[in-house]
Amino acid sequence: MAFSKLTLTCVFFYFFHFVQCDQSKPADNHHREHITNENFVIHRDSGDRFLVNFYGEGCARCEEYMADFNRVEETLRDAEIKMFDCNSKMVMQGLSVKRVPSLLYFRYGIPTFFDGVPVAEDIIEWVVDSHEVLTTELHDDTFEHHTQASSGATTGDWMVVFCIKAHADCTILLASLEHVALKLLNKVNAAWIDINHNPELKERFHLKKSTEILYFRHGNKYDYHLPDTEFSNLLAFASGAYQHSRADPVEPPKTPFDKVTEQIAEEIKPIENNQELPRDEPV
Repeated sequence: MAFSKLTLTCVFFYFFHFVQCDQSKPADNHHREHITNENFVIHRDSGDRFLVNFYGEGCARCEEYMADFNRVEETLRDAEIKMFDCNSKMVMQGLSVKRVPSLLYFRYGIPTFFDGVPVAEDIIEWVVDSHEVLTTELHDDTFEHHTQASSGATTGDWMVVFCIKAHADCTILLASLEHVALKLLNKVNAAWIDINHNPELKERFHLKKSTEILYFRHGNKYDYHLPDTEFSNLLAFASGAYQHSRADPVEPPKTPFDKVTEQIAEEIKPIENNQELPRDEPV
């Protein structure tokens, strides 16, 4: 049975008001399965909902955090959300997890991260708020319909990440984008596009790098200009810092006629470039 956000909300309030936790309980990891470099992709692509607690050996704060994570596991035991631990430096480097303890929540392969105070009550509330994926995956044939980017943006402002989904840096960037979507819910739309599978958008916006971020507002686009893609910078950009970038009019998508015309032009180009063969001189 799939658990709804309403069900999780009830779980949260039950925990907050009625569950009395034994604070003297040792901070063990309940023999949870560990995420490793070998099994991470399998879990990510499984479509399951799962939490990953990143910790380091000898980290005192991680020990304190582990106790709260154990309480979260007990509370959400029946909520069909799996719990994992991870101390693999290779996985952390691949996901750009730069500090421990850290917590990522994966929903259908899309992560979001926790940036609050690491106590069980706050973590459970965050899980409830983040139950559904808030970002939208767009494609060549859905981008303009959803964003109305070139026709006046009647659907609101859009912050769009273009990246290669198979790359680890894209995974952590999408986690930050999810958190931006939560912080700016009902204010800014957030979306992402796998540029490996959407060549028309890649050509339309002249994308040269493996990761690019654009902000669309009132028929204009703004290139991301901040020095890194940390969550705080992404949030600042979407909250107004985009105005410090140049506003360029959004090119409209190509019509079917445009595509046919370009195809014909490409086909006749070799003929135009072919020089006339020299004729034999009369004897």
